[in-house]
Amino acid sequence: MIIYTSGTTGHSKGVMLTQRNIIYDVVHALERFPLSPSDRFLSILPLAHSYEATGGLLAPLATGVSIYYLKGLPTPAKLLAAMSSVHPTGVLTVPLVVDKIYRKKIVPQIQSKRVLNTLYRRPVFRKRLHRMAGKKLIHSFGGKLRFFMFGGAALNPDTETFLIDAGISYSSGYGMTETSPIMTINPFGSVKMGSCGKAIPGIAMAIQHPDPQTGIGEIIVQGDIVMQGYLKNPAATREVLLDSGWLRTGDLGFFDEEGYLFIKGRSKNVIVGPSGENIYPEVVEQELSQSPYIQEALVQMEKKRLVARVYLDYDFIDQKFSLNSLEPQEAELRLAAILEQVRAETNGRLPSFSRLQTLIIHPEPFEKTPTNKIKRHLYYSADQ
Repeated sequence: MIIYTSGTTGHSKGVMLTQRNIIYDVVHALERFPLSPSDRFLSILPLAHSYEATGGLLAPLATGVSIYYLKGLPTPAKLLAAMSSVHPTGVLTVPLVVDKIYRKKIVPQIQSKRVLNTLYRRPVFRKRLHRMAGKKLIHSFGGKLRFFMFGGAALNPDTETFLIDAGISYSSGYGMTETSPIMTINPFGSVKMGSCGKAIPGIAMAIQHPDPQTGIGEIIVQGDIVMQGYLKNPAATREVLLDSGWLRTGDLGFFDEEGYLFIKGRSKNVIVGPSGENIYPEVVEQELSQSPYIQEALVQMEKKRLVARVYLDYDFIDQKFSLNSLEPQEAELRLAAILEQVRAETNGRLPSFSRLQTLIIHPEPFEKTPTNKIKRHLYYSADQ
């Protein structure tokens, strides 16, 4: 089988996978991913995506799970309508789908009421409000949902907090097309927040050249899930497949003492700060995305200044400030105040060397891969 990579950092490459690669991944992933013939899946990701092909099609078929397919893009309204019809017990998805539901449905309901908004800042009341919202959400999902399985990107901390508080069962994993694709799964019932879980049985994973202080280094993997190489691209194959049989993933991360993997970002995306510190743009972008004003963010170093290009949630801003009714100059001042507020709040959660110096409004959504990852190489300036 040949599956093309999403091309986040450049041109797509044809990944050559054997039947053994894929079957091995299915069999061993199922040891961490308990399914039964009574389960019903709602498929919302493209089958051309290796995560959906393995986790959403082959693994369910191997255990007799029924699979239902959603037509078109999984907008929140379409997703909720399908769930109320299918009553799924499981959904494989990227975090963006549930994150949108949380930000568009849950958060506005809480913020619209002054008393609830005040109580929400206290952890004990936040948990109660999340639990109440979670029950309503499960009901709107058809009332039979047993779990969410997330892949393709990291969960935002506030969305993950909501899922935990609400008692909604979920897991997350880590993989790439070159590994058929699943490498790790957060064990159901033992999910560790912020982690993408433990290695599936039967493979070896390690950190190459870990930083002596942080333990962060490049994630490498070995086993029968590893691809045969890139189609008609021996140079690219030699870059990632070591003579010892290990595959360089290009991702940076570390394992904790219990064997849970935490990912910091892509090695190609790391920004070296003025004093030599490693700045992981994905971490900063994740912090930015916790703001209800931000839909998308891309962090870059421009002229020795750390900046973020952001695509704003204009619907939310207009709902809150009636932006369209303001004079152009007043609207511009309001947006500037919002950007400064977001910058200050985000910087307050970041180490000093990762703090943003400015936010720049990006006028339209960023161009993305089929798996909803920003094509970073399209937005790099000449000095990067």
